[in-house]
Amino acid sequence: MEAGEVLVRWPEEGVARVPFQVFSDREIYEREQQRIFRGPVWQFLCIEQDIPQPGDVVTSWMGETPVIVARDHDGAIHAMVNRCAHKGALVALKSRDSVKHLTCVYHAWSYRLDGSLRSIAFQKGVNGKGGMPEDFDVSAHRLQPVRVQTFCGLVFGTLSDETPPLGEFLGPRMSAFIERNYGGIVLSDRKWHHISYSKRATFNLDKEYLTAEVHSAKYGAKHGDSALEGPELLDAWEEFDDGITHSIQTVFPNVVFQFTLNSLAIRFFVPKGVDKTELMWIFLGYERDTPEQSAMRIMQSNLTGAAGLVALEDGCINEFVQRGTVGG
Repeated sequence: MEAGEVLVRWPEEGVARVPFQVFSDREIYEREQQRIFRGPVWQFLCIEQDIPQPGDVVTSWMGETPVIVARDHDGAIHAMVNRCAHKGALVALKSRDSVKHLTCVYHAWSYRLDGSLRSIAFQKGVNGKGGMPEDFDVSAHRLQPVRVQTFCGLVFGTLSDETPPLGEFLGPRMSAFIERNYGGIVLSDRKWHHISYSKRATFNLDKEYLTAEVHSAKYGAKHGDSALEGPELLDAWEEFDDGITHSIQTVFPNVVFQFTLNSLAIRFFVPKGVDKTELMWIFLGYERDTPEQSAMRIMQSNLTGAAGLVALEDGCINEFVQRGTVGG
């Protein structure tokens, strides 16, 4: 591809009319990986409660790039590409773990929890044979670092040195929404739900595309032919005094924060190829919740969760959309 070559022409009407080509074109997908997921944007990695104790480690993704998030023995949070500096093998093999250090199973290169190289097996060789060169500098070899910032218990990372501070990237409106739902309260991770389906989202790095999409509404049990047969799904208590009971907001490029009634969820998107995206749901509750409130949050997750009454249908239909737009 020549420098400056345009892969797709966007309609003059604006961003609302998306060319079908962006959902299945491999060259566009590869450019997304380079310019977006390895570019100057902050991406959601995990929540701090995934790594509550020193030595805790979780694996995550930045586009197709595998990432390790770790809390070191001083309590600081670090992130690094999950790729050994020696042969490129995955270092952390479990989705979550608690360790003293990170060791690659291939040739036993061992790393500290900040990603710096700790030791190499047989660095001096055996019986005078083999080993690394005399001038080998351990300090010059480490896991590729990922810049990390946290906000209200959420961990974000970026692979670019040019990415602006997280607060500036989120903007005042999104920051206020996150503080409304997360600020000052320690969150308890309830359960991870995994579902794979073929929904692709394509973004442009232009400012017009970086704004958070906001949808707010109120739920109610209707009467007549549209009456809800299970009205207990809409039972809720008022947590905030602004009257909003349903709000879904997106942080470009990989996370959606959802507040529905009393169900608090995070949707984490991981591209797995030109025609597939993995969607991870994280359902949350507050440590202060009573058993009754926890039970209600869990029940409400059945409305919009990964296998919920709404999202289950969406997941199925989105596959039809993907198949229908191929070659568009």
